[in-house]
Amino acid sequence: MATLRKETSTNYSNQTVLRNACVVNETLERLSPRWKMQVLFCIHQGQNRFSLLKDLFPTLADHVLGLRLRELELEDLVVKETDRDAVPPQVRYFATPKGVALLAIMKSLTDWENEFPSSSTAH
Repeated sequence: MATLRKETSTNYSNQTVLRNACVVNETLERLSPRWKMQVLFCIHQGQNRFSLLKDLFPTLADHVLGLRLRELELEDLVVKETDRDAVPPQVRYFATPKGVALLAIMKSLTDWENEFPSSSTAH
């Protein structure tokens, strides 16, 4: 998702160098916004309505949750379905095959972290 950025900043320059050096850096940048993977995981687990997600993450601002849901939709990781027969209409989100595949990768990363915890989290 495009954002306005100060293109003369050192941070912007560093991110550009990293992005050009390896596509993995760009991928990690796309996946790293706060709450993004947690929202995808919870949708896949059945917490697939805005209100249910808000209950799970009470400190998450509504506008941030809405933004993350739109990002997940635009990246084809979730699909939004509206039940117009319900009163009021109910919106539900579902993980797409692409989203489910990403969750499998994230599970592998979690397994790796559990097997080889960083020195700051090791007991």
